[in-house]
Amino acid sequence: MKNLLFSICLAMLSATAAAQADGVWPLMRYNNIAETTYILRRCGALTAERHAWLKHVLDHALRAMDWDAAQIAAHDAELTRDFERRYQTVAKERCVELTRSIDQERTTTVVAP
Repeated sequence: MKNLLFSICLAMLSATAAAQADGVWPLMRYNNIAETTYILRRCGALTAERHAWLKHVLDHALRAMDWDAAQIAAHDAELTRDFERRYQTVAKERCVELTRSIDQERTTTVVAP
């Protein structure tokens, strides 16, 4: 009986953890894209093509998060404050690395219509 009870509790905890993780991954992706966009803008390397790609991926992450405009605006304001604090200077190597990775992702990813 104890083993059955333990198994049921473990299954419930696993389901809860998986549901919470589903909400975390889109937020992590959103934050990563916002950070990349901020750094590229600071470097002067945010071209129209890169901006359009990052906006597309950012919008995709937003849809998964299901936030309203106020939540997005508050989160973006907090992210911007954090980025301004952390990235007072950006190394040229970091800019080159990000540009290469974004260009690679942009040119090799097939976007469904």
